[in-house]
Amino acid sequence: MRQHLVSVWQQTGNKPNELDAFKLPALFKFVWEDFKELHKARSNNGYTENPIDYLSIEAWSRLKNITLSSNEIDIIRTLDVIYINLVRKQKAKHNGN
Repeated sequence: MRQHLVSVWQQTGNKPNELDAFKLPALFKFVWEDFKELHKARSNNGYTENPIDYLSIEAWSRLKNITLSSNEIDIIRTLDVIYINLVRKQKAKHNGN
């Protein structure tokens, strides 16, 4: 169900209200917000979005004066892998692969 709602949001740009009911654990919320900020500044290669690399995380952390733990960086990178894989799957599905 959640995947369908996310898909609707991505395709229409309108966030379904049901997604607001999804609550993150308090400890995870800060890392999620950091990921969302890094995601907004992500680069692309003309065909698709690039993964968030360590240099981008380092530069963002320096500019925001935020010190991330190695665990937080690992979580951000894991979220990014999940995002990139979802984008690839959607593009393959859209292209009929």
